[in-house]
Amino acid sequence: MTPLSAHGATIGLVLAVLLLAICWYEIKDAIIPDAVTIPGVGIGMVLHLSLSTGRLGDAAIGVVVGYSLPAIVARLYRHLRGTEGLGMGVAKMGALVGAFLGWFGVVLSFLVSFMLGTAYGLAMMAKGRQQSTLEFGPVLAGATLVVVGASVVGLIRQLL
Repeated sequence: MTPLSAHGATIGLVLAVLLLAICWYEIKDAIIPDAVTIPGVGIGMVLHLSLSTGRLGDAAIGVVVGYSLPAIVARLYRHLRGTEGLGMGVAKMGALVGAFLGWFGVVLSFLVSFMLGTAYGLAMMAKGRQQSTLEFGPVLAGATLVVVGASVVGLIRQLL
């Protein structure tokens, strides 16, 4: 994604709106709705196609990687612990992020989200509060916006 171009701005704005909707549902109902994620994947792909970004293949790989990473983690956790630790809504959200940012952007988003989630958990433990669950959708959304923001800052630096 090239955030400083008109195409990048369009893609970034649409992604931000979808991420905000996901956060709202996740915080309100503890669910990442298919009604947002599945059409969001299609919207991301259509934007790349219609805006002729030249990144449709990267976006398609991003969908596969974005879905597969959390799906594998969820299956491993269930196998090892015998209980669900990560819902498949996160996998569908990962596919959405991949459709917009490509494979590298979605991998970065997950890495940042793991760091943010870990920092939050450690901060809660330091305060003496233990929380058994953390809604991961808002964490992934925040991390994705950090990744997009960092790419904007990087491009601005290159221009200066």
